[in-house]
Amino acid sequence: MANKNKGLLSKVPLPDTFFSIKHQLRPIAPLRLSAPSAVVIYLLTLGGFVGCWIFYSLPNPPVTTTVIQSKWQKEGYECKPLQAESHYKKMWTYDECQKNIREPNDESVVLETNTNTQNSWYYYPIKGETKSVKDCDVWQINILKQGTFAKSINFANGRGTLNLVSSPTCYIENFKSETDPNGGYGCFCADDKPVIIQLFKEFVGGDICLPFKENAPFLCTKTEITFKSPLEILSLSIANTQLLFGVLTAFCAYIFYKLKKKDEVSPVFSPVGEAGWQEAVEQLRKELTKKADKTDKETV
Repeated sequence: MANKNKGLLSKVPLPDTFFSIKHQLRPIAPLRLSAPSAVVIYLLTLGGFVGCWIFYSLPNPPVTTTVIQSKWQKEGYECKPLQAESHYKKMWTYDECQKNIREPNDESVVLETNTNTQNSWYYYPIKGETKSVKDCDVWQINILKQGTFAKSINFANGRGTLNLVSSPTCYIENFKSETDPNGGYGCFCADDKPVIIQLFKEFVGGDICLPFKENAPFLCTKTEITFKSPLEILSLSIANTQLLFGVLTAFCAYIFYKLKKKDEVSPVFSPVGEAGWQEAVEQLRKELTKKADKTDKETV
């Protein structure tokens, strides 16, 4: 455009900002400087577009939705209680209760000496705590599902009597008959434990973790991750790429003007240098010839 010489640099399209506003289609700087600068700007702009596309393709910042409700669960949400359960004193969810609470077994059912200095069986559903299962105080109205307070039962080493003590601690007293050669009143044998475990299972009955479903209110949260649409990604990438291109070209034009000496015709930076000194001399000769011819006519 601004250079008639053939070459690779002459094929590089220059940004509009690279042209001087004082000369029509004249670059501010010579082609050997402006063309490589344009190539660098094009590469940076292309890289900027790719970078913007990758950046805007990333997930949007997560959005968390919070709901407080009386139900223990909500589809798509994770619900936690806002207060500790009144009996177990634990801020567990229902699922956490199922993982931590223990059914009657060899570990949770233990033989201890109660306040009456009498050996009794206790069931502790929470490991490390001497707390009985909730609602154990109602067991006495449904002992072995027969509505009696004491029940005669055959133990492994003799016949004895089962007595359920329904108090805040809720334990089972086991009395052996005096005919048992292994002991008398208040005597226990190791073989009795499976029977006691089975009885505790009958007393507990349904879901031990049910109180944690009723421990309202519950705080339910849901975190959603969204993505921009392809059209939104494209528009944002183009907008930011145009901004980058404008800043780079303006910066280069500023540098070109700084490098060009004020009011100085230089063979490197001037339009004459761009066109070639031969063309400049030829143009000057033509103008002088026209002026000479005009002067001769006026003299005649």
